Amino acid sequence: MKYKVYLTKSREVADIIMKAHQVGEEGIKSIGCGVSSLYMEVPAMYQSENVFCCVVRYNDDADVQPYQLIIA
Repeated sequence: MKYKVYLTKSREVADIIMKAHQVGEEGIKSIGCGVSSLYMEVPAMYQSENVFCCVVRYNDDADVQPYQLIIA
């Protein structure tokens, strides 16, 4: 599985990022959004109740990096 993790201090920004992606397009398998402390894909140093994230999970054959962390 490949991941793209977006971190932000705004729940609204995380929701917008989530809506910009579609499951089934570009190899996207699933999308999750919420408080960063609930996602194991977020590095421990960024897990907090005050940090939100959008985690995009890709199929192994998707043409993306294996792991990408983006601070928005």
